[in-house]
Amino acid sequence: MKIIKNLISIDKTEKYLIRTNWGDYIESAYIIVPYLRPQYVFCISTQVGCRVGCKFCASGSSGFVRNLKFDEMLSEVELLYSLIHSKNSFRVAFMGVGEPFHNYLNLVKTIKILSGSFSNVCKRISLSSIGIPRLITKFGEDTLDLPGINLQISINFCTDEKRRYYMPGTCKYSLIKTIEACQKYILITKKRIYFTYLLFDGINDSFHDAQNLAKILNILDNNYILKVSIYNPISQSNDLSPASVHKALWFKELLEKFGINVEIFQSMGKDISGGCGQMRVYHEISKISFK
Repeated sequence: MKIIKNLISIDKTEKYLIRTNWGDYIESAYIIVPYLRPQYVFCISTQVGCRVGCKFCASGSSGFVRNLKFDEMLSEVELLYSLIHSKNSFRVAFMGVGEPFHNYLNLVKTIKILSGSFSNVCKRISLSSIGIPRLITKFGEDTLDLPGINLQISINFCTDEKRRYYMPGTCKYSLIKTIEACQKYILITKKRIYFTYLLFDGINDSFHDAQNLAKILNILDNNYILKVSIYNPISQSNDLSPASVHKALWFKELLEKFGINVEIFQSMGKDISGGCGQMRVYHEISKISFK
């Protein structure tokens, strides 16, 4: 793998365009989060493209090409680690291009190697998924003995109708089945689980949405944290708009009144399209917009 180009955000996030040995392109990001320990976060891609087809995410805008092999994901980590001058410890977040659970075997193999050979420097591993029920519980079983593993499920909408429209890859299973699988994950691992909820103006930010979301999450008995974030616009989705900061704070306060463990999550690297949902894949070098 080789870094072709990079962009640097005003918040010091760096996004890298990487050419694989197969000749295709992926994006990875290197993020510094001062309040975390360790503060270095490597945002890693798991696929070239994505099959899920979320209308608010750029990752699948060019279609799906292939899964990355475990050694390619490790190469992403090694490339980003080589950029840390102090060689401090870091976190790995499988939240770049691709749905991690659609590349399950390579994902778990990569995590086990990072938790073994890289354990002296890789202190935390997180992944974000749309939430495939059978793989949520399997992931809990397969990583049971590994420390520092966090699972994050993207909910975004609290009805199956909206979820299946805006996240077509969820059509095969209901949200309640996903939440039930999360219950099993919590029982298996004795860990809390994380959920993300992107706020879109006028689509999922109403009182009724907050009420329904609370009903869904309250069955988990506080063994979770909900991370609410404002949608990061992408050029491929002109009909979606982010909710306002004022609306996000109101929505958070409302959820707290309903007994939800919630926090506001601020995405980094948005000015270089390195924020959540903004990373993508390119098929032709001539179409790459890096500067």
